[in-house]
Amino acid sequence: PTMLPTSVPTFLPTPACGKGQGLSYTWVSGTRTAPVCDDCQAGKYSNETGDCQYCDSGSYVAETGAYECLACEEGEMSSADRTSCGSCPAGTFVFNETSCEFCSQGKYAPSAQTDDCLVCDEGYFTGTQYGSTVCNGCEEGKFSAGLAVNCTDCLAGTYSASRASTCTNCSEGSYSATDAAFACLSCDAGTYAGN
Repeated sequence: PTMLPTSVPTFLPTPACGKGQGLSYTWVSGTRTAPVCDDCQAGKYSNETGDCQYCDSGSYVAETGAYECLACEEGEMSSADRTSCGSCPAGTFVFNETSCEFCSQGKYAPSAQTDDCLVCDEGYFTGTQYGSTVCNGCEEGKFSAGLAVNCTDCLAGTYSASRASTCTNCSEGSYSATDAAFACLSCDAGTYAGN
C-alpha cells in the first residue's frame, strides 16, 4: 500500500487501498490501531477511493473484493444488502429499480413488470382494486370502458356480447326487459318497441 496524508493528524500513515478494498481499523485496549486494507464485503465495492460503498439500487455483487457491481436483470431489484437480485411477485412492478409496487386499479401483472403494470383494456376487468395478476373478459350482458375493477351491467333496453366496451341499444321491434341482457327479444305480435 502507498501511504497518503490524512486530513486528521495521526502518528500513523494512512495506506491507499487498491480496487475492491477499503480501510478498516481495529481497537486494542481502547486505542485504534493502524488502518489496514481489507477486501470490501459482498454487496459493496471500491473503485480506488479507499472506501467500500454499497452498490447502487438495481445492482449487486455477491463476492468480496469487488471493484464494480453488476446490474440486476430487467424486472428484478437488488436486495437491501445488495448481495443479490430478486423478482418482484406477480401483481407488482419494479419502481425506480428500488421497490416492488402493487399494480393500480385497472392494471395487472401476471409476472413483475418494469416501470408500470399492463393496462386492462376495454371489455376486460381485473377483479381486484390493486395488485391484480389477471385481466379477464367481461361476460355477456356486461361491459367495461377499460381500467376497470369490475364490469358494469347493461341496462334494460340494451345488450352486449362478451368482452364488450359498450352496450348496444335493442333495435326497433325488439327489447330487453332486464339488466345484463346478452340479447334482445322480438316483440310479441301486435306489440312494438322503438328506440
